[in-house]
Amino acid sequence: IFSRFTGNEIALIPADSEFRDFLAEGVKGTVRFYGPRTIQGLESVTERGLEGSEIVLGGRRVRFALPGKHNLADALAAIAIAQEVPVSQEAIQRGLEKTPPMFGRGEILRGRTTVIRDCYNANPESLEQAVAFCDSLEWPGRKIYVIGDMLELGGNSCAAHQDMGRLLLASKADSVFLYGNETEAAAGILGAALPDGDRPRTFFHTRGMEALSRALDADIQGGELVLLKGSRGCALEQLSGMLTGEDRNVS
Repeated sequence: IFSRFTGNEIALIPADSEFRDFLAEGVKGTVRFYGPRTIQGLESVTERGLEGSEIVLGGRRVRFALPGKHNLADALAAIAIAQEVPVSQEAIQRGLEKTPPMFGRGEILRGRTTVIRDCYNANPESLEQAVAFCDSLEWPGRKIYVIGDMLELGGNSCAAHQDMGRLLLASKADSVFLYGNETEAAAGILGAALPDGDRPRTFFHTRGMEALSRALDADIQGGELVLLKGSRGCALEQLSGMLTGEDRNVS
């Protein structure tokens, strides 16, 4: 996009991106770096776990409901863009506070378990972010990570799913449930590292939604934190009702 600039445009680049200098090189226009230390009027940012974040901007306390560092990064980008327009601080606050979670993108569902429904899309980077966020949460009960295939990765798929296995092996999940054909590579990593009788956590792999639902239902005791993460084609949202207790059957 920046390569199409003619000289009048403004390029907004995350200040902490490892590619910031590369992106800024040779841009015909104005380059601005944005982030927690460079946004005008940004006084503080406090993460509130599942409750999202609190942003103090120009003396205003802004409640941003979408949880996780990745969503917070998007909020800072929105603030930086709005200030360039410019948009008033009051309007920025209204916009951020009225931002609802989109379907399958960091939704929080509460009931029998607390579900982080982040299953609209999945790739190695978003999976790593989702797992890191769940790992960071203080939780009184068990953590269960339900992970589906990362689709459309082409020739990189096997290696990416093996990396998935290593990521989950190092995670703070008490139970890992893998779903789909591609996750078989991750199951191989977990199976080799966690021999029977010596598992710091349990894991289960299946290609069938009904089998996945039954295994999850049997494992859940109540009060767990459950991450649903997978590509759109996995349709992991089908498990939502069973996990929250609203529907014990797969729809």
